[in-house]
Amino acid sequence: MVIIITGSSHVGKTLLAQKLLEKYKYPYMSIDHLKMGLIRSGNTNLTPENDDKLTDYLWPIIREIIKTAIENEQNLIVEGCYVPSNWRSSFDEMYQASIQFICLAMTEDYIDKHYNDIIKHESDIESRMIEADCTKEELKQCNRWFIETFAQAGEKIVIITEDFEEVIAGLTMEQIVFVWTDGNNADFHRFYLKTEEYYNSIVGGGENRTAFMPHNLSEQISDVVIAYFGKTAIGCAGLKRYSESDVEIKRVWVEPEYRGQHIASRMMKMLEVKGKEEGYKRMILQTRPLMLEAVKLYKKRGYSLINNYPPYDKLDGAICMALDL
Repeated sequence: MVIIITGSSHVGKTLLAQKLLEKYKYPYMSIDHLKMGLIRSGNTNLTPENDDKLTDYLWPIIREIIKTAIENEQNLIVEGCYVPSNWRSSFDEMYQASIQFICLAMTEDYIDKHYNDIIKHESDIESRMIEADCTKEELKQCNRWFIETFAQAGEKIVIITEDFEEVIAGLTMEQIVFVWTDGNNADFHRFYLKTEEYYNSIVGGGENRTAFMPHNLSEQISDVVIAYFGKTAIGCAGLKRYSESDVEIKRVWVEPEYRGQHIASRMMKMLEVKGKEEGYKRMILQTRPLMLEAVKLYKKRGYSLINNYPPYDKLDGAICMALDL
């Protein structure tokens, strides 16, 4: 996944890139750093004031960096104002499917009310000298240009009207979406195999375990929640209707690099709500004592140990937990 962040100066592009890096561990590249490296090394006679010419000069380089990251299946955030409004014409559908685009802009009313705060926080992420021409009118003109130009190109603009912090926080969470599907989902099958490999690495396989593996996932696990970061599937949790009173959570998985963000808890909550709405009395799950992270998560969510629960009472080393719905 490549995330492109653009917008006017002082609008919060670098702060958003830093927040996304901290949350999702995606590295980010500053177009300003690339610009200054090329200027200071003498590879171009352009100056930082040549905005239009710099976009034409820098974009072909940035475009190929983005393509390379996607081809190598690497995550990357590209942040800066030198992104043309017709950027999509540089990529075919295959590349665009792996790109998330964010354009930030402020309204004139917001700039009027918060101008001093905007200047005050301009060096929160990177130290820089206060720009002499960064007046209210300069900011308004630049933001107006981004809003009009990118809107004409058909792009969605994230416009800051009141609460800057709320907008930035919303964008860091907005990247993860949860989708309902069924046991036939290809991403779920892929995660199922990952959980099987993980379980075997912890507790080992064997005949007892194999006997309880479903041969038809769509029959055994009817409802599935898949967590996506952009177009990338990053986790799953399944639901199995076990009896008239009990429903079971199956195959909770979150990719290692996305853990610690309550993704598993959010998927489990969705399944618990669904089970309760359908009239089930208990949510059941099966785990192993050696899977400490999972056990801690389940206990934190209110699950308690139950004994002699068939068929898992015949599965070596299995423990069952339950939550009253």
